[in-house]
Amino acid sequence: MHQLVRRYARSIHSAADPQAGLEVLSSAAIEFGFAGVSCSLWPLACGSAAEPPAPGVLLSGSHTGQLQAAWHADYLRTGRFKADPCYGPCRAFTGPIVWSLDGAPEIIRGHPASALQLRGMETLYRQTGLRGGIAVPLRAPGSWFGYFSYASTGSLDWLLARQEEVGDHLLSLTYRYYETMADRLTALAARQNGLSRQELECLTLLAIGRTVREIARVCGLPYSTVRLRLHSVEAKLKVRGRAQAIARAGSLGLFNRLG
Repeated sequence: MHQLVRRYARSIHSAADPQAGLEVLSSAAIEFGFAGVSCSLWPLACGSAAEPPAPGVLLSGSHTGQLQAAWHADYLRTGRFKADPCYGPCRAFTGPIVWSLDGAPEIIRGHPASALQLRGMETLYRQTGLRGGIAVPLRAPGSWFGYFSYASTGSLDWLLARQEEVGDHLLSLTYRYYETMADRLTALAARQNGLSRQELECLTLLAIGRTVREIARVCGLPYSTVRLRLHSVEAKLKVRGRAQAIARAGSLGLFNRLG
């Protein structure tokens, strides 16, 4: 088992980007008996919210199939993230957490699920056949928190047994993925919100107190180009004014330097 973990850790380290790294992690999940893995990450600035906002980073391994990808799309489109049963517990725990429909009305032991959460999990089961999994919480000081979900079609008893057998290995591989992909996850969060690298660069400089003229000088750009990029940022983030753009980007974790 330890050799298997080391082999996958090396493959994660050499992965080209966050999605490629997650595919490696998903392959490891399959060898451990799971269907695959997905991750949902929020900026730490959202950590005090009782109801989860839309995650800043949302990725799913292709092994979980098109149905899982479709469910993830609905997770954002229909606002299902507002009833995510793993959001609250993953803010409180550091070790792997078992979640399963078999435990209803508790999806996670000690955390009675709301009617909305139960409906969401029942929809997940109907659409994908996934009825539970092991969530590995991730909390990185000064940056992101969230969880990696190793999903399964297995029973609650099977999941509890796997938690004992491979929980530490899942934790190790999850943090290896994060350590390797940290900075690239911030860039991914920006792309998922429609911002280009150049737009994020201009907004970051603005956020640390640079004027538009100073940004133009630092980046070697015409003044008008910087203004256009900042206007584009406001439109993409659906805000009015630069102060709102900075606040919105901060809440999405786009200024976090991870790792």
